[in-house]
Amino acid sequence: MPELQELSDVEIFFSAFNLIFKRIEFYVLVVLSILFLIYISHSNEHTFSNELSTKLTSDFIGLILDLSTLLVVFSVWIYGVKKEWTESLNKLLSVQFVVSVPLPDNSASINKLQIECLYAPLSGDSDVRQMAQALGKSVNGECFLPIAPMLNKISKKIKIDSSSIINNGIPFMSYEVEIKLTETLTELKRVIGDPIPLADNEYIYWAYPFDTIKEGVNKKRHQA
Repeated sequence: MPELQELSDVEIFFSAFNLIFKRIEFYVLVVLSILFLIYISHSNEHTFSNELSTKLTSDFIGLILDLSTLLVVFSVWIYGVKKEWTESLNKLLSVQFVVSVPLPDNSASINKLQIECLYAPLSGDSDVRQMAQALGKSVNGECFLPIAPMLNKISKKIKIDSSSIINNGIPFMSYEVEIKLTETLTELKRVIGDPIPLADNEYIYWAYPFDTIKEGVNKKRHQA
């Protein structure tokens, strides 16, 4: 079974950090640092400290502005590295098809899960709804589901599977979508064979590697 967890901001930073060694800016910074160290080692004993002391006393505001600019440039660079790494991740889509069901006292309604499809390959953000509909159609014997016009919820999270089943254990961008159905499903069609009946406490679970849906394998019960 997959063992998935969401990466924290710190884990994302260190995962993206490896990309720094592939950037030309890193090597430019290394060269400049070496040149700076050579300059210090070949200057008079107190030359550098005297220059720094002069800068602090005569132009302290200018020094602060220079350091602030350097910090901003460094932050923008780090953000660019992180963004590049994030955009390079494989994208996987998970969809929950739910239907609104009133509570016994009719005071409110809750969303009841009817179909759950996990971690299907996704090409990009613009294909989320189209891919979600295609997954629902595949589960329902290539027949369209009665879905609402708009996506109910959508979120993006960077996840990793420590069991290496999903995406070979490499971090990926998980798109998680909830779609509302306009009517309760009592059965799911199949291309070949009889429909799969769904009781009130049952739903269909379909995940990687997306084998043929079978009633005894893919039909699950809601937890009490």
